[in-house]
Amino acid sequence: MASRIIAAISIIFIVICFAASVGVTAEGYWNSSRDYEPVVLKGLDIKNIVSVPINQIYLYKYNLAQNLWTPIPFQIDQKDDSSHYWLPAPNDTLDTNDEVVFMARDMGDKAPDNTFWINDPESRKNERIELAVIDTLDSRQAWIYIYQSKNSLALASESYMSYSPDSKSAGADTVFAMTYIEGNSDGGIQEYWSLPLGSGVDILDRLKVRLGMLLYNFIPFTAREDLLETYFVKIEKKVGPVRVIRDVFWNIDLSSLGVDPFLFDLLLYYYPFSIESGGVSGTFQPDDHISLIRQSFDLNPAAAGMKFYNPNNASGLTIDGTGNSDGIDDSINDSPDVNWYLITGSQGTIAFVFSLSPIGNEQVLYYYDNNEVLKEEEDTGDRMSWGDTGIEISGKDISGRISYNYQAFYLEANRAFSLGDSLAANFKSPMKIRVESNFYVPVELATFRAIETEGKVLLEWITESELNNFGFDIQRKADEVSGWQQLGFIEGKGTTAAPQKYTFIDESVNVGAYYYRLKQIESVNVGAYYYRLKQIDFDGSFEFSDELFIEIQPPNAFVLYQNYPNPFNPETIIHYQIPELMRASVPVEIKIFNLLGDEVKTLVQKDQGAGFYSVTWNGRNDQDESVAAGTYIYQLKAGSLVQAKNMLVLQ
Repeated sequence: MASRIIAAISIIFIVICFAASVGVTAEGYWNSSRDYEPVVLKGLDIKNIVSVPINQIYLYKYNLAQNLWTPIPFQIDQKDDSSHYWLPAPNDTLDTNDEVVFMARDMGDKAPDNTFWINDPESRKNERIELAVIDTLDSRQAWIYIYQSKNSLALASESYMSYSPDSKSAGADTVFAMTYIEGNSDGGIQEYWSLPLGSGVDILDRLKVRLGMLLYNFIPFTAREDLLETYFVKIEKKVGPVRVIRDVFWNIDLSSLGVDPFLFDLLLYYYPFSIESGGVSGTFQPDDHISLIRQSFDLNPAAAGMKFYNPNNASGLTIDGTGNSDGIDDSINDSPDVNWYLITGSQGTIAFVFSLSPIGNEQVLYYYDNNEVLKEEEDTGDRMSWGDTGIEISGKDISGRISYNYQAFYLEANRAFSLGDSLAANFKSPMKIRVESNFYVPVELATFRAIETEGKVLLEWITESELNNFGFDIQRKADEVSGWQQLGFIEGKGTTAAPQKYTFIDESVNVGAYYYRLKQIESVNVGAYYYRLKQIDFDGSFEFSDELFIEIQPPNAFVLYQNYPNPFNPETIIHYQIPELMRASVPVEIKIFNLLGDEVKTLVQKDQGAGFYSVTWNGRNDQDESVAAGTYIYQLKAGSLVQAKNMLVLQ
């Protein structure tokens, strides 16, 4: 029991430390809040260049208007498995667990199919990776190209991030980003926020944690964040031009209170505009006797005059140290709904987006604004509360799984209420990455590439000129030892000096998926294919193109997309995707409801595995009657995952 209590404390500290993050006004390619987001690509997603030395990998963007290639800031973080970055002897080659990181704002245009590559003959001998990043809210796209070359190519001069340890204390350190400076105490606890795009003054007193419990089942005890300062062990970090990875370790020893010692760590990702945690979770048991869980960021008097906003308090509250809770609507929504709050003023803007699993008897937004100085045993830090904001969970013997997922941003001064809605929308609809392979062929066949697009493979190729070209057989094989299978034939253009473009869609592919059974990983669908073209002349002679390899990855997120068209009459299409799960398939259900909550139509009710799906609704109910015009709700359930959206039926 005791170790679970300390594990619970670690969960709250991870949440708190994650939420200190930031953003910027500087506009990038997207000209929207998408510019604040990092793009993290696993080596598994670009398996075609796995085992390439890291110092031979380069990232470039293309400017169509200027016909210009430019290197962008990026870094490759090596990992030994799915969670550890601290390698004693990294192999300096790209592995499937390694991560390629760059910023969405640094992306560019799609290079024309007949364009030359970067001015490096060596790179043309190798495969090029084209990454398309899609905004799932409006379908906008941006592109980045990964080249491999043994030559020393130009690198971007920009470096967005830096890190400074304190010479006097191992726990004290500072992270410098484009739009924020975050300093930490001797115990590794956040205690300094400065926003250079605002006033640049320190506005943070410190993070605060309260965990109420019963020791020995009858002694009330409240654990606070100052425990971590007492039991700090060490910090591990990685510093690159795009992100800083910081892992803090503590060894809590409360044996005098009947609690077993516990070692835990906190892993955070610092980006130019944000600090992120992909999800923190843990489990409370009834015999832990937890009655209160609270985490918050307490500002200092320099934050006076800033305004607090969230969806339930659109008119805003002024932080002045005298309002206490100011009568706010403190309700928050359970996962998968998204919550947000922002604090803004001439000092800068702090925006925090999160989802919270249902646990305890009551979950509320914690907000307290009171500059009364308390006794040292009653409070920590400067012992005052200035816009102290966070999450509070209460109940008797709180039990169950607690799960957090966060993104938080610091922006320039005096941002509008609408920023919170924009960041929350991005959080609910993450950007999608599409990977394709390109080859440079300097003779008739200029390009040949395979593109994964929602469980299908689009083959595209361009000829710069053709002579007696009868056509192309499209061939595929599933592995290196099996035979080639002909998928189809595309007629050629005979003889022409003009470039010609061809396409073929292979819909008969499997999405790669895996699941666990009895602790053994079992493959459901391999989802890996080779493709080639057999170019045939009118006289029967032929040549084969280079082979392309592509792996059809399953979706990495559970997403229900907005129906299209919307509004609609007479029918609309609903797209959705199911990620890899812990089993081969899950029960999937899509139903239509009216605004009164009455069930109108069941569209899907069957088991499905990881993959991309779509279903059409013709605007009729289960009795095959046309429904009335108006707003309807469509809901997707896949196992324990649930999402819903609105649609509008026209007459």
